[in-house]
Amino acid sequence: MSAAVLRPVIETPLSLPELTDRIAASAEQHDRESSFSFENIRLLREQNLLALTIAKEFGGRGAGLPATLEIVQASPKAIRPRRWCW
Repeated sequence: MSAAVLRPVIETPLSLPELTDRIAASAEQHDRESSFSFENIRLLREQNLLALTIAKEFGGRGAGLPATLEIVQASPKAIRPRRWCW
């Protein structure tokens, strides 16, 4: 499956680099304060990424493994400071 086929599945208002930069910008502060990043979850929801792997018939985007992998591979920059794991 080519990347061109995947593009419509993972198109978001923000590009993946913009999204990860915005999430990463607050990561250090959340680490220092031991706070939860509600604003980052809101941002992911606004980008329609929380429903990425949910089947379309259940209201999700129906992304397969290649599209999901693209998102996950873009994520370490944003989540590394938080020591989140997938």
